[in-house]
Amino acid sequence: DDVNGKIVKPVGGSFVTGNMADALADIMKDDIRCEQMAYKAIETSNKFSIDTIYEQWMGIMKGLLN
Repeated sequence: DDVNGKIVKPVGGSFVTGNMADALADIMKDDIRCEQMAYKAIETSNKFSIDTIYEQWMGIMKGLLN
């Protein structure tokens, strides 16, 4: 939250679109913050790339074989 995205918590178990709009408006008011969060989001998404996941699975499989 506030590093690579924004967590908008449900209210009473329901999604409140106004809260999401407020969170987005807050981020968009600050160009530097928006850019920093965008770069962090890209960096974080790389943890879930096909190559990264493949390497993790291969490590698990090799560990099982040993």
